Amino acid sequence: MLREKVRKSPIAGFIPGVWLITALLLFSCSIPEDFQTSSSRTESSGHTDFTASGKYGKVMILYSAGFNSLSQYLQDDIDELIEGFVPKTSHDVMLVYSRKTPGYLKYTTETPSVLFRIKKNPEGETVCDTLVTYPDDQKSSKAETMNEVLTYIRDRFPAESYGMIFSSHASGWLPKGYYNSPERFESGTMTYSRAFYRSRPLPYVPLPEEPGMRAVKSVGQDVAVEGTATVSYEMTMKEFAEAIPMHLDYLLFDACLMGCVEVAYELRGVADLVAFSPTEVLAEGFDYTKIASRLLGGSEPDPKAVCIDFFSQYENDTTGGATITLVDTRKMDSLVSVCKNLFEKYRSAIIALTPSSVQGYYRFSRYYFFDLEDILLQAGITETEKSTLENALSECIVYKNSTQVFISIYFRTYSGLSMFLPSIMTTYTTKNFTYLKNYYMSEVGWNSATELVR
Repeated sequence: MLREKVRKSPIAGFIPGVWLITALLLFSCSIPEDFQTSSSRTESSGHTDFTASGKYGKVMILYSAGFNSLSQYLQDDIDELIEGFVPKTSHDVMLVYSRKTPGYLKYTTETPSVLFRIKKNPEGETVCDTLVTYPDDQKSSKAETMNEVLTYIRDRFPAESYGMIFSSHASGWLPKGYYNSPERFESGTMTYSRAFYRSRPLPYVPLPEEPGMRAVKSVGQDVAVEGTATVSYEMTMKEFAEAIPMHLDYLLFDACLMGCVEVAYELRGVADLVAFSPTEVLAEGFDYTKIASRLLGGSEPDPKAVCIDFFSQYENDTTGGATITLVDTRKMDSLVSVCKNLFEKYRSAIIALTPSSVQGYYRFSRYYFFDLEDILLQAGITETEKSTLENALSECIVYKNSTQVFISIYFRTYSGLSMFLPSIMTTYTTKNFTYLKNYYMSEVGWNSATELVR
């Protein structure tokens, strides 16, 4: 997420326990005594609120991975969530998993992460019931941690419907660490295999173009100081998808650059509806005062309404802006088939494209995110092929919208999905993309299905 615009004043004080006490003062949310800093995993007894069927109705999860530069903004989101709609019955469940820094950019002091439930007590007051406190050094942006948290939720709250909002840093389908420091991967200095880096942190390298360490990462980020090094724990898109132990009706990314066809394809079979932004995302993110009412307030979750609420916050914003897309991953087969045929027919033209002629969704020199439809239009597909492509896109895209400008990016077209443009590897000959090409060919499922890159 970016911190380009700040409309809200972050709440001061982020020491675990203190930030929820602040929420108590503002929103009358009762805090149990066991919400304290802990060096070991603890669990409250909780309450079993099963319905007669033995299952809950809808379970909404906010997974807030905030041990990074976004900590104060993610705290705002939780405060707004508490302020907004809270289920009055035990049938529907609102859960928050959160890890925060003890202060802005303070990474030397580890803090625990906490899973808690927001609900109404019999008196109608909003209550924050701590379910689990995890160890101080347990990283929220490791696949093992996310799987442990979600498995606990699945087992503790058997339900008819699950959905998750994921909020943190992100950078689409890219290898973890690549967005900030591609030269480390492409310079020949990578002395270990990809398998080695899947299970270990990478050196944390803030972007020099963006003061204040406004970096985006693969999926999630926990910054840590280990010895004399500052490192970053992250997940690849494949690790992220494999860590989810239950089927999700929806998965909403409040994170940058996730609106890729590569991401949507990876999540087939994991989440039915996926909402994300092809561009970066301003720090305010979703409208958290309304999000629970959209996902828990009706008979069925309404992620499309969440996307509409999100866009309405920024549609008249002349200095920021927004992009948003909601994809039904169950309806991507036509898009896969159409794209595979077009990639084969127009392979030479796609490889020869000048990147500046194609609609991009990136800023600075991170040339990894281009408009899927515009790539093929610029490659010269016919009107009939264009119509077929647009039909395939409309079949799986439930909702899409964008402002005309997002910060410094002007949109002359917006298909709703970004995609990798292979011609960057032949255009920018001063750069080496060997690692990225091999990764895309071996690790990205969209490429296996469509053979964009060979």
